[in-house]
Amino acid sequence: MPDLLPALKQAEAEGDINTVLARQLDHAGVKYIEEHRFHPPRRWRLDFYFPVWRLAVEIEGLNHRKRDRYGRDLEKYNTLSADAVFLLRFTAPQVHDETALHEILAYLEAHP
Repeated sequence: MPDLLPALKQAEAEGDINTVLARQLDHAGVKYIEEHRFHPPRRWRLDFYFPVWRLAVEIEGLNHRKRDRYGRDLEKYNTLSADAVFLLRFTAPQVHDETALHEILAYLEAHP
């Protein structure tokens, strides 16, 4: 586990991780909305949203580990659940090794 933090930092430093996933999704031919605003009073945004499937995807970077950010994220995720939106969460390494892409595609296939 001690090697996890340097691995996360390196993966995030390799470029905007959302752009990496967006390119993977584009290559797979999947339609999505990036930076979707879903709760206007709170100005919350989802990294990726798949409206047909009511699926949200969040990439959990190092900034999500900050104490004040973590609590806000939990509130956001609970609001999604209350609105019957399914949430998948991934790390930067999971985007780079295409785990995120494969799990998203499996979800979309299982929920036509």
